[in-house]
Amino acid sequence: MHERRDNILLIDDEVKLLDKMKVLLTESGYDLVATRRGDEGIKLLEQRSFDLVITDLVMPGVNGREIMSYVKNNCPETLVIVITAYASIEAVIQALRDGAYDFITKPFQLQIVKAAIDRAFERIDLQRQLVNATHKLQLLAITDELTSLYNVRYFNERLAIEFERATRYKQSLSCIMMDVDFFKKINDKCGHLQGDVVLKKIADIVSDSIRSSDSAARYGGDEFVLLLPQTDEEKGHLLAERIKHSVSEYDFSVVNGELTKITVSLGICTFPNHEIRQERDLIKLADDALCIAKQEGRNRVEVMQ
Repeated sequence: MHERRDNILLIDDEVKLLDKMKVLLTESGYDLVATRRGDEGIKLLEQRSFDLVITDLVMPGVNGREIMSYVKNNCPETLVIVITAYASIEAVIQALRDGAYDFITKPFQLQIVKAAIDRAFERIDLQRQLVNATHKLQLLAITDELTSLYNVRYFNERLAIEFERATRYKQSLSCIMMDVDFFKKINDKCGHLQGDVVLKKIADIVSDSIRSSDSAARYGGDEFVLLLPQTDEEKGHLLAERIKHSVSEYDFSVVNGELTKITVSLGICTFPNHEIRQERDLIKLADDALCIAKQEGRNRVEVMQ
């Protein structure tokens, strides 16, 4: 039995064969949908995704070649197994050219079909593993290893895109620069491992505080940067205050070696602003506001007017 329910669409106008295949595949643990009509099969493909399509080649109305054409153009990750009584070499070659993964001739033993289906799902599983591995590599390329926030390189790409959009459509774009107050003392007294714990937790607080359309990155060391599309100064200020409060209220513990509570300082700048002519100006002014926040006593938010 399969732990994951693999999806199969079966299309064949022979009722007896259809019933036998239903029993075989459902008992084998597959999630099966069956129909006797090719046009109904295409409607089902429009409504949901299937891992595998098993189709007769010759049927009234929409035939197997048309189904394969639809799958090829609209569901490229779906495999197709053709079953048919018309088993000429030409038919086999044409089916394979049309995109069939396998070709089975009638009459056949059900176990032969089962073996072909199992083999098809071995390939599907390999494809899934490849997609997952590729996705993981893509994430590694754009995220900071310690905090799982974006890295600086990817953040700069997002900044260029969002600044261009804000400029074109005359939308607000806010940037928050933030760092941990007296972070060097945390590393010196509690060790770098505890310092890493602090950075990870602050990253979690930031991630939980922003929208999916926002971007947050570790800018370096204990410094973080947030980019907030379609966010004016007031809303950016409210978010910064909320993050500051969440960090200051969190119990980081350690006790004897101090720590327990820590604070952060934040600086904000919002576009449009007469001093901002390019995206780097937005970062610089937010960083200038952060410097003011630290100079004014830390654990505070400063807005660059």
